[in-house]
Amino acid sequence: AMGSTPTVEALLAMQTVIPNFKKAYKLDKVNLITLTDGEPNSELGSIFRGEDRPGNISWGIADKVIYEDPISRKQYNISEFMGRGSRDSMWVRKGEAQCKFLLTLLKDRYGINNVGIYLSSGARIQRRELERYLGWHSVNKDKHQMARKAIRKDGFATITNAGFDEYYIMPTGKMQMESNVPYRVEENWTASKIKRVFAKSLNQKFGSRVLVDRLMNWIT
Repeated sequence: AMGSTPTVEALLAMQTVIPNFKKAYKLDKVNLITLTDGEPNSELGSIFRGEDRPGNISWGIADKVIYEDPISRKQYNISEFMGRGSRDSMWVRKGEAQCKFLLTLLKDRYGINNVGIYLSSGARIQRRELERYLGWHSVNKDKHQMARKAIRKDGFATITNAGFDEYYIMPTGKMQMESNVPYRVEENWTASKIKRVFAKSLNQKFGSRVLVDRLMNWIT
């Protein structure tokens, strides 16, 4: 099923797209930038246990879900991505936990950089949106104040516990984005020229020099 924000399904597809992309273009370094307007609203609901173990089981009744990856040779307790909720943190929904797992899997398998951009509707980020990553406001006021300060100053807050290397949350209510910015790459362009043109394009689109610099640090 494809929900209105099918992030889980998209990241699952990337497990095939990324290695094919690296191979096709003979790349050593790959960056995945995920642009979203909300949290995933669909999720994987059952677990396939293998050809020799008939019958799938519901994710909801599994206390511990272990995935042994044949590519990275690492073992993951996916249930740990769920969290269990506490006075400092909110309960992590299955879709969000699965996104964290799939992003971690991509990084471990293929050594990519994972950057996320969350365009939040409205002129300001709602408290509940920040609480998903910074914990309850009542017991994490300093973290919330720092995030609010960054949003006022730079136009975005940086989150580092959402599965991405960095996740930028931006309110879009006052953002003006130019959709007709010319952007093309000629065959004979050098890497430095491509970088300059790309940075200029990002700056015109997002209007935040700080965000452009942060993105360029990841992708160059």
